[in-house]
Amino acid sequence: MNTLKTVFGKLFKEETQLASHEVELALIDDIKKLMNSALSRKGEFQKFSQTVQQQLDNLKVASNMWNRDLSEAQTLISNLVVKAKEIGVAVPAEVLAYEKIIKDGVSETKNYSNIIVKIKSEIPKG
Repeated sequence: MNTLKTVFGKLFKEETQLASHEVELALIDDIKKLMNSALSRKGEFQKFSQTVQQQLDNLKVASNMWNRDLSEAQTLISNLVVKAKEIGVAVPAEVLAYEKIIKDGVSETKNYSNIIVKIKSEIPKG
């Protein structure tokens, strides 16, 4: 009877050890799957981040071009106002209305530029 207890004791001990190893292997498999998924998502994130960076660069270029056009328009209006005064002609109200649009536009482009710089500084470089 003592021998039988010893045999069963050893068998159950080995079964417990095998079950423990199976659990460990299952956990390792789960970890591998999660790590593969995480690495794949990191690649997706990096790709999306690059796209966002490119779009912000495009937005910055468009904002700069808009600002340049506004600046050139302001220069033309200033020259027109000077010439109108020289010859004693009233400046058309439409032209004076453009000055407010230009002023607002310049303010907007500055705000956009600041926002773009701030957003770009917050995006991880991947």
